[in-house]
Amino acid sequence: MINILILCNRFQELIEASNNIRRCTDNSMCIISTTNVQEAKSMVEKQSFIIDIFVVAMYLKSGSGYSFEKEVRKNTIYTNTPFVFLTSNEQDLSLYSGLFSYEAHKKRVFSSLPIDALDIQSKFCLYLDAIIAKQIKRDSAKETIRLEGIAGSVNIPISEIVYMEIQNKLCTIYTFTGKYLLHRTSLTKVLNEINSENIIRAHRFYAINLKQIKHIEYISSRKHIAHFRKSSLTCPISSKYMENEILRNKKTTG
Repeated sequence: MINILILCNRFQELIEASNNIRRCTDNSMCIISTTNVQEAKSMVEKQSFIIDIFVVAMYLKSGSGYSFEKEVRKNTIYTNTPFVFLTSNEQDLSLYSGLFSYEAHKKRVFSSLPIDALDIQSKFCLYLDAIIAKQIKRDSAKETIRLEGIAGSVNIPISEIVYMEIQNKLCTIYTFTGKYLLHRTSLTKVLNEINSENIIRAHRFYAINLKQIKHIEYISSRKHIAHFRKSSLTCPISSKYMENEILRNKKTTG
Protein backbone atom coordinates (compact mmCIF):
# COMPACT_ATOMS: atom_id res chain seq x y z
CA MET A 1 0.00 0.00 0.00
CA ILE A 2 1.40 3.40 -1.04
CA ASN A 3 0.21 6.19 1.26
CA ILE A 4 -0.13 9.64 -0.32
CA LEU A 5 -1.20 12.93 1.23
CA ILE A 6 -2.49 15.66 -1.10
CA LEU A 7 -2.89 19.21 0.23
CA CYS A 8 -4.34 21.84 -2.13
CA ASN A 9 -6.40 25.03 -1.92
CA ARG A 10 -9.26 23.88 -4.15
CA PHE A 11 -11.35 20.72 -4.03
CA GLN A 12 -11.14 20.36 -7.82
CA GLU A 13 -7.33 20.29 -7.62
CA LEU A 14 -7.54 17.44 -5.09
CA ILE A 15 -9.70 15.43 -7.48
CA GLU A 16 -7.46 16.07 -10.51
CA ALA A 17 -4.25 15.27 -8.64
CA SER A 18 -5.73 12.10 -7.15
CA ASN A 19 -7.13 10.82 -10.45
CA ASN A 20 -3.89 11.39 -12.33
CA ILE A 21 -1.72 9.79 -9.67
CA ARG A 22 -3.91 6.68 -9.65
CA ARG A 23 -3.15 6.20 -13.35
CA CYS A 24 0.59 5.92 -12.64
CA THR A 25 0.66 2.41 -11.17
CA ASP A 26 -1.39 -0.69 -10.49
CA ASN A 27 -0.06 -0.80 -6.93
CA SER A 28 -2.69 -0.28 -4.26
CA MET A 29 -2.84 3.27 -2.89
CA CYS A 30 -4.30 5.10 0.06
CA ILE A 31 -4.78 8.72 -0.97
CA ILE A 32 -5.63 11.20 1.77
CA SER A 33 -6.66 14.62 0.45
CA THR A 34 -7.56 17.86 2.20
CA THR A 35 -7.72 21.62 1.71
CA ASN A 36 -7.04 22.25 5.41
CA VAL A 37 -3.41 22.70 6.51
CA GLN A 38 -4.14 21.94 10.18
CA GLU A 39 -5.96 18.76 9.24
CA ALA A 40 -2.96 17.67 7.15
CA LYS A 41 -0.58 18.39 10.04
CA SER A 42 -2.80 16.41 12.38
CA MET A 43 -2.65 13.39 10.07
CA VAL A 44 1.14 13.54 10.12
CA GLU A 45 1.36 13.99 13.91
CA LYS A 46 -0.98 11.09 14.69
CA GLN A 47 1.47 8.64 13.06
CA SER A 48 -1.36 6.18 12.45
CA PHE A 49 0.45 5.29 9.22
CA ILE A 50 3.54 6.44 7.33
CA ILE A 51 3.01 8.72 4.34
CA ASP A 52 5.22 7.78 1.37
CA ILE A 53 4.89 10.98 -0.67
CA PHE A 54 3.35 14.44 -0.23
CA VAL A 55 1.67 16.38 -3.04
CA VAL A 56 1.32 19.96 -1.80
CA ALA A 57 0.32 23.30 -3.30
CA MET A 58 3.27 25.69 -3.06
CA TYR A 59 1.06 28.63 -2.06
CA LEU A 60 -1.57 27.66 0.49
CA LYS A 61 -4.39 29.74 1.96
CA SER A 62 -2.62 29.72 5.32
CA GLY A 63 1.15 29.63 4.84
CA SER A 64 3.38 28.13 2.19
CA GLY A 65 4.13 24.62 1.04
CA TYR A 66 7.71 25.10 2.25
CA SER A 67 6.45 25.90 5.77
CA PHE A 68 4.34 22.75 5.77
CA GLU A 69 7.33 20.71 4.55
CA LYS A 70 9.50 22.16 7.32
CA GLU A 71 6.96 21.11 9.96
CA VAL A 72 6.65 17.61 8.51
CA ARG A 73 10.40 17.04 8.40
CA LYS A 74 10.70 17.71 12.13
CA ASN A 75 9.54 14.11 12.41
CA THR A 76 12.61 11.98 11.60
CA ILE A 77 10.41 9.47 9.76
CA TYR A 78 9.95 12.08 7.01
CA THR A 79 13.52 13.39 6.72
CA ASN A 80 13.85 12.11 3.15
CA THR A 81 10.21 11.69 2.12
CA PRO A 82 9.60 13.30 -1.31
CA PHE A 83 7.39 16.34 -1.87
CA VAL A 84 5.78 17.20 -5.21
CA PHE A 85 4.93 20.91 -5.03
CA LEU A 86 2.14 22.24 -7.24
CA THR A 87 2.69 25.79 -8.45
CA SER A 88 1.79 28.30 -11.16
CA ASN A 89 4.95 30.30 -10.49
CA GLU A 90 7.13 30.17 -13.61
CA GLN A 91 10.29 30.81 -11.61
CA ASP A 92 9.66 27.71 -9.49
CA LEU A 93 8.92 25.59 -12.52
CA SER A 94 11.98 26.81 -14.44
CA LEU A 95 14.24 25.34 -11.76
CA TYR A 96 12.96 21.88 -12.69
CA SER A 97 12.50 22.24 -16.43
CA GLY A 98 14.29 20.01 -18.93
CA LEU A 99 16.05 16.86 -17.76
CA PHE A 100 15.58 15.82 -14.18
CA SER A 101 16.44 12.67 -12.25
CA TYR A 102 15.69 11.01 -8.95
CA GLU A 103 19.26 11.58 -7.79
CA ALA A 104 18.99 15.32 -8.49
CA HIS A 105 15.64 15.76 -6.77
CA LYS A 106 15.36 13.13 -4.04
CA LYS A 107 13.35 15.32 -1.68
CA ARG A 108 11.29 17.71 -3.82
CA VAL A 109 10.21 18.66 -7.31
CA PHE A 110 7.70 21.11 -8.80
CA SER A 111 4.69 20.38 -11.00
CA SER A 112 2.49 22.89 -12.79
CA LEU A 113 -0.83 24.44 -11.80
CA PRO A 114 -3.38 24.22 -13.31
CA ILE A 115 -2.66 20.51 -13.11
CA ASP A 116 -1.21 19.02 -16.27
CA ALA A 117 -1.81 15.26 -16.45
CA LEU A 118 1.50 14.31 -18.08
CA ASP A 119 3.51 16.66 -15.87
CA ILE A 120 2.19 15.48 -12.51
CA GLN A 121 2.34 11.83 -13.57
CA SER A 122 5.98 12.15 -14.67
CA LYS A 123 6.93 13.88 -11.41
CA PHE A 124 5.14 11.28 -9.30
CA CYS A 125 6.69 8.39 -11.27
CA LEU A 126 10.12 9.90 -10.63
CA TYR A 127 9.75 8.63 -7.05
CA LEU A 128 7.66 5.53 -7.67
CA ASP A 129 10.45 2.92 -7.80
CA ALA A 130 12.05 4.32 -4.64
CA ILE A 131 8.68 4.38 -2.84
CA ILE A 132 7.95 0.75 -3.76
CA ALA A 133 11.46 -0.33 -2.71
CA LYS A 134 11.04 1.47 0.60
CA GLN A 135 7.58 -0.09 1.02
CA ILE A 136 8.99 -3.58 0.53
CA LYS A 137 11.77 -2.86 3.00
CA ARG A 138 9.26 -1.52 5.54
CA ASP A 139 6.89 -4.45 5.12
CA SER A 140 9.74 -6.88 5.67
CA ALA A 141 11.38 -4.72 8.34
CA LYS A 142 14.34 -6.24 10.10
CA GLU A 143 13.43 -8.03 13.31
CA THR A 144 16.65 -7.26 15.14
CA ILE A 145 19.08 -4.40 15.65
CA ARG A 146 22.79 -5.24 15.63
CA LEU A 147 24.84 -3.44 18.27
CA GLU A 148 28.63 -3.27 18.14
CA GLY A 149 30.60 -3.07 21.38
CA ILE A 150 34.01 -3.64 22.89
CA ALA A 151 33.11 -7.24 23.71
CA GLY A 152 31.78 -7.88 20.21
CA SER A 153 28.37 -7.59 18.56
CA VAL A 154 24.92 -8.60 19.68
CA ASN A 155 21.57 -8.81 17.92
CA ILE A 156 18.61 -7.47 19.93
CA PRO A 157 15.08 -8.42 18.83
CA ILE A 158 13.27 -5.13 18.23
CA SER A 159 10.08 -6.65 19.59
CA GLU A 160 11.81 -7.07 22.98
CA ILE A 161 12.77 -3.40 23.30
CA VAL A 162 10.67 -1.78 26.03
CA TYR A 163 12.01 1.77 25.88
CA MET A 164 15.21 3.76 25.31
CA GLU A 165 16.80 6.59 27.24
CA ILE A 166 19.46 9.09 26.17
CA GLN A 167 21.63 11.04 28.63
CA ASN A 168 24.90 12.79 27.75
CA LYS A 169 25.21 10.91 24.43
CA LEU A 170 24.78 7.57 26.23
CA CYS A 171 21.77 5.61 25.00
CA THR A 172 20.38 2.88 27.25
CA ILE A 173 18.14 0.33 25.55
CA TYR A 174 15.88 -1.46 28.05
CA THR A 175 14.59 -4.90 27.09
CA PHE A 176 12.76 -7.72 28.88
CA THR A 177 16.05 -9.50 29.57
CA GLY A 178 18.33 -6.58 30.48
CA LYS A 179 19.76 -3.34 29.19
CA TYR A 180 22.33 -2.36 26.57
CA LEU A 181 24.47 0.77 26.37
CA LEU A 182 25.40 2.70 23.23
CA HIS A 183 28.10 5.35 23.63
CA ARG A 184 28.57 8.59 21.68
CA THR A 185 25.20 8.60 19.95
CA SER A 186 21.83 10.36 19.93
CA LEU A 187 18.25 9.18 20.29
CA THR A 188 17.48 10.35 16.75
CA LYS A 189 20.36 8.30 15.35
CA VAL A 190 19.28 5.14 17.18
CA LEU A 191 15.64 5.59 16.11
CA ASN A 192 16.73 5.94 12.49
CA GLU A 193 18.83 2.80 12.77
CA ILE A 194 15.97 0.79 14.28
CA ASN A 195 13.56 2.22 11.69
CA SER A 196 10.42 0.75 13.23
CA GLU A 197 6.94 2.28 13.24
CA ASN A 198 6.45 0.85 16.73
CA ILE A 199 9.44 2.59 18.36
CA ILE A 200 8.65 6.31 18.64
CA ARG A 201 9.93 9.29 20.58
CA ALA A 202 7.84 9.97 23.69
CA HIS A 203 10.00 12.58 25.39
CA ARG A 204 13.09 14.65 24.70
CA PHE A 205 15.17 11.91 26.34
CA TYR A 206 13.03 8.79 25.81
CA ALA A 207 11.61 6.61 23.04
CA ILE A 208 9.03 3.91 23.62
CA ASN A 209 7.81 0.66 22.07
CA LEU A 210 4.10 1.11 21.34
CA LYS A 211 3.54 -2.65 21.21
CA GLN A 212 4.72 -3.13 24.79
CA ILE A 213 2.56 -0.50 26.50
CA LYS A 214 -0.01 -1.88 28.94
CA HIS A 215 -1.44 1.48 29.99
CA ILE A 216 -0.43 5.12 30.47
CA GLU A 217 -0.93 6.80 33.82
CA TYR A 218 -1.75 10.51 34.07
CA ILE A 219 0.57 12.31 36.52
CA SER A 220 0.09 15.97 35.61
CA SER A 221 -0.78 18.15 32.62
CA ARG A 222 2.87 17.93 31.58
CA LYS A 223 3.75 14.35 32.46
CA HIS A 224 2.46 10.81 31.97
CA ILE A 225 3.99 7.45 32.90
CA ALA A 226 3.92 4.39 30.64
CA HIS A 227 3.53 0.94 32.20
CA PHE A 228 4.48 -2.15 30.21
CA ARG A 229 3.36 -5.72 29.71
CA LYS A 230 5.55 -8.43 31.29
CA SER A 231 7.78 -5.82 32.93
CA SER A 232 7.93 -3.60 36.00
CA LEU A 233 9.74 -0.91 34.01
CA THR A 234 8.12 2.50 33.58
CA CYS A 235 8.91 5.37 31.23
CA PRO A 236 7.95 9.07 31.32
CA ILE A 237 6.01 10.59 28.43
CA SER A 238 5.84 14.36 27.97
CA SER A 239 2.47 15.91 27.18
CA LYS A 240 3.39 17.07 23.65
CA TYR A 241 3.79 13.46 22.53
CA MET A 242 0.39 12.46 23.89
CA GLU A 243 -1.05 13.82 20.65
CA ASN A 244 -0.17 10.45 19.15
CA GLU A 245 -3.49 8.63 18.74
CA ILE A 246 -2.14 5.27 19.91
CA LEU A 247 -0.71 6.81 23.09
CA ARG A 248 -3.96 8.67 23.81
CA ASN A 249 -5.90 5.42 23.56
CA LYS A 250 -3.59 3.80 26.11
CA LYS A 251 -4.24 6.47 28.75
CA THR A 252 -6.34 5.07 31.58
CA THR A 253 -6.47 7.92 34.10
CA GLY A 254 -6.62 11.72 33.97
